[in-house]
Amino acid sequence: MPETKTSLKEDLQSLFSKPHPGDAEPTPEERAALRRRQVETVIRFCWALIVLKSFVVVWAFNHYRMPFSPLWVVAPTVGFAALATAAYYYLRD
Repeated sequence: MPETKTSLKEDLQSLFSKPHPGDAEPTPEERAALRRRQVETVIRFCWALIVLKSFVVVWAFNHYRMPFSPLWVVAPTVGFAALATAAYYYLRD
C-alpha cells in the first residue's frame, strides 16, 4: 500500500481548514463561545507578558540606576492594559 507524501504545510491547512467528517456545523452560540475563549486566552497571555515586562523594567532600573522611577514605565502599561481588559469584559456580550 503506497503512502502519499504531504508537506507539513498541507497537513496543517487540511487540519485547520476543513471540518472533520461527521461533525455538525457549530451553532452561532458555540462559535461565539469559542471566539470568547480564544480572545480571553490572548488576554491572559498578554497579562503574563506585562508582568514579565514589569519585572524586567524594575530590574533594569535598579541595575542601571536610572534617574527616575520605574513606575513611569510600568504604570501606563498596566493602566492601559487594565482599561482595555475592562472594556472587553464590559462590551463582550
